[in-house]
Amino acid sequence: MNTISFKATVASAEKNEQDQFFMIGLADDEYDFENYILLQQSFSFSEQDKQTGMDGHYFEINGQENAAYKVCTQVILEKDAITFVLDTNITGDLEKVVVDISEVEAEEGFNEYLQAIMGDRLVDNTH
Repeated sequence: MNTISFKATVASAEKNEQDQFFMIGLADDEYDFENYILLQQSFSFSEQDKQTGMDGHYFEINGQENAAYKVCTQVILEKDAITFVLDTNITGDLEKVVVDISEVEAEEGFNEYLQAIMGDRLVDNTH
């Protein structure tokens, strides 16, 4: 099983009331990034979302070709890192993505929106 690791320098958080979604992002650079993660979830899901399997969180790493719905089985938030544990039935041999956040100043709402997206799949070890 494989793990991707990178050090983030940027962490963004958004609660979009107009389009009805939460989003968090992590990247190794604000503009010229090589590695990034995008995690997003709608406030609610339509019947079509449910029928197509899009009724959960959206996870993308380093491009839309590396994206899936409901792929994170667990997200472990620690003081200096976030670990995304992935469903290998969806990702093949990619088991984890570990992001070093030791030097990131997360935007306001980051932890709250991460909780809203991941629910009981979030393990918050920051306390």
